[in-house]
Amino acid sequence: MPGVMAGFIGVIMAAIATEDQYGNSLYQQYPARAPPENSSLLRDIRDEMLSIEPGQGRTGQEQALYQLAALFTTIGIAVVGGAVTGVVLRIPFFGKVPNEFLFDDSNLWEVPENEEKDQTNVDGSTHRNGTGGNTATAGIEMSQGKRD
Repeated sequence: MPGVMAGFIGVIMAAIATEDQYGNSLYQQYPARAPPENSSLLRDIRDEMLSIEPGQGRTGQEQALYQLAALFTTIGIAVVGGAVTGVVLRIPFFGKVPNEFLFDDSNLWEVPENEEKDQTNVDGSTHRNGTGGNTATAGIEMSQGKRD
């Protein structure tokens, strides 16, 4: 989400950025907003900054729309890529993880050993250490120095 939020902020900034605020460095930040080749304005800008290349002469609003289109294209590619990955992972060839192993990382990662003794929660229910239970209880136990 931070990337999407930054994308929308970039769209807003492209729309409101003016040469009055940025000077000629605006055309370094948004090269497509630079004047087209063989224009007198480009020659004037190049008198100050030789590195400015000819652009397409876009307005701030046009640049913002291009950036918005790029943002939605990126999101679209991510959604399609995620959907394709989901479909591929559902192919029986890859094998389905049994439900009892869905949230168990011990097959692929080193995890601390769990004690296999029953523990009574504050509400009177019992659970095995490391296999769930009341999260509020876990917080109380941790604050009292008890650890799973």
